[in-house]
Amino acid sequence: MPGMPDAAREYRNRAVTVWQCPVEPHHVSQTCGEPVFRDSFAFLGSPSRTFPLADCAGWLVVEAAELSDDRHDGWRNAPLSCRTDDEGRAVASANTNGGGDGWGDSRHDPPPRGGGSGPVLTNPGAMTFFPGETITSFPVTETGAGTVTVTGLPDGLTWSGGVVSGTVSSSAATRDYTVTVHGGTNTAEFTITVITTWILLVDSFDAARNLGRTGAGPDAGNFSFRWVRWYYDASDPTTTITQAYADAGFHGGGTDARGCRHTGPPPSRSPIHEGARRPNETDYTTGTGTRVLTPRDHANSRLPVRRLDSNGNEIPRVRSGYGDTNINLWTVSFTRTSVTRFTTLCTNNAGWTGDIYYMDVPLPPGVS
Repeated sequence: MPGMPDAAREYRNRAVTVWQCPVEPHHVSQTCGEPVFRDSFAFLGSPSRTFPLADCAGWLVVEAAELSDDRHDGWRNAPLSCRTDDEGRAVASANTNGGGDGWGDSRHDPPPRGGGSGPVLTNPGAMTFFPGETITSFPVTETGAGTVTVTGLPDGLTWSGGVVSGTVSSSAATRDYTVTVHGGTNTAEFTITVITTWILLVDSFDAARNLGRTGAGPDAGNFSFRWVRWYYDASDPTTTITQAYADAGFHGGGTDARGCRHTGPPPSRSPIHEGARRPNETDYTTGTGTRVLTPRDHANSRLPVRRLDSNGNEIPRVRSGYGDTNINLWTVSFTRTSVTRFTTLCTNNAGWTGDIYYMDVPLPPGVS
């Protein structure tokens, strides 16, 4: 927070609190969960502080106490980026690039100043739930705002007495919900994301496969397509989801469409469910209800999904021993039929292919 000469006096400590938010804050004074850093120190000489982060994604929110005429707090938000320092460590950097009294770089107007602090709305920042989840109650509070209303909550959640509680409806749509808090003349927003639950049907390490093969692939080909997992959508069992993993990754550009094709048994080799993306980033699909779910921006996107095994235990996105990066996974969904044996062939952007031969894939519950 540059440009604060009055805050640098050696006799005055300033309380500094830092939060890490998954998305850009939507209003002045927004926070996200527990702080990642909290300390009090004098600013004389522009001291620095080092603290660990889980990753270098999202935004930093920095608040420093009483930076404007010793009366008002300063607040900044800035996007994080990754770099490697001179010692080879991964470092998260953020340039707050601020100035003045601490409000000039915020997206929206600051709270009112002058005779009083005005109404204050406090919300919890972005959070994620799944259909059927009984949430841990959390506060959405106000000070001096008079009548407060909270709108936009997912079905099953309610706000009462300053607290949001309840069970997310099992039929709640899986999407982002913008929750709006109105109090007096102030408005605050935060996002609740209701995520899809996928339940594992089988992966190629455990499936019965042609010629008795199990374990890492490919069974044939020169593209390092290693394994494939099959899921169904808990909210719609007719939807099957496949995620294929390739060591070298499914990179864009090149000369060929990259993606995966799932083919039924001979002699008909039907149905065919293919989800591919051409070098110009348009999708090519075949088969009933087939969609490519892989994010277009591999570097910054991740499907918000909760994965369970057949016993209801949460499982990681990739198998142990494999790197968890977006570029390695190719994700396709389609409407399932009665076929229970498939070959999976995946292709990279240079036309190299890898096969995992016919493997047994159980039908989801209620599909026949």
